[in-house]
Amino acid sequence: MDASACLQLLLQAPVSLAESRSLLNDALELAFEMRHPVYDCVYLALALQREIPLVTADNRLVAAARKFPRLAGHLLPLSEVRA
Repeated sequence: MDASACLQLLLQAPVSLAESRSLLNDALELAFEMRHPVYDCVYLALALQREIPLVTADNRLVAAARKFPRLAGHLLPLSEVRA
């Protein structure tokens, strides 16, 4: 499958896009608190804002968040998701 076909498949997926500009302040605060890259913390900031878990395969992000009780329940490792 070429890149154009992959993009078309992605655009048809039941995924909604979120504007990230409004999340940057919260993401930066999380990044400093967790000592973790801000680009990952944008996803966590969105999950916190929407009060939903962030499902991720990034074990480093999960480990960093689990050090903070208020964040620990907001991440779900992909390995723990049941099909």
